[in-house]
Amino acid sequence: MPKFRFDPETHTYYLDDVVIPSVTSVLPYNYHTARLCDNEEAMTKGLYVHQMIELYSQGVLDEESLDPVLRGYLDSYKKIDGMLNMNCNNVWDFKTGSPHPCTALQLAAYVLLCKEGLLEDNSPLLPQKRYHEVRLYHPIYRFAGTIDFAWLKSESVIFKAFAIYLQGDGSIPKLEDHSMDFNKKIGVFLSFLTTYKFKKENNLL
Repeated sequence: MPKFRFDPETHTYYLDDVVIPSVTSVLPYNYHTARLCDNEEAMTKGLYVHQMIELYSQGVLDEESLDPVLRGYLDSYKKIDGMLNMNCNNVWDFKTGSPHPCTALQLAAYVLLCKEGLLEDNSPLLPQKRYHEVRLYHPIYRFAGTIDFAWLKSESVIFKAFAIYLQGDGSIPKLEDHSMDFNKKIGVFLSFLTTYKFKKENNLL
């Protein structure tokens, strides 16, 4: 079986020790690198918020020692935690910035990973289980991603995918529903994946 691993320092995914692209690196308009370069402080804050939510979901977050900047985002998250739609499969992506036109493609790729992707032990996601910060790779298309939150009810029900914009003032998060036209969006994402791989193979990146 393939060996899948992730290097958190470089944010790089490997399959059998060969680098494979992440969802965000494939997206157009330099979705990943542009955001890193344009506002490193915002990216760092987003990373800390994701780590905080993961620790909170595991019940090991020391809330008393939280940086005041993060406190509002946690309070915002708490207002939606538990509001899971139990009648469908759920994919959530937590945001601390402003909306981006490629988010719909990002979430469609995450849905594809939830449906067909594999974990680091080469097993699929299990129904009736919550996953936070779950890393998956696609065994055929050979790309990977880390999904903020996934919950699968069963294989037979629909997927709902949301971008959840957490608010620094602790108010209710803003939700963007990206659940429509998954097949079309997945097709668009896969076309960008093909283009990315062509550019990479021909030293155009």
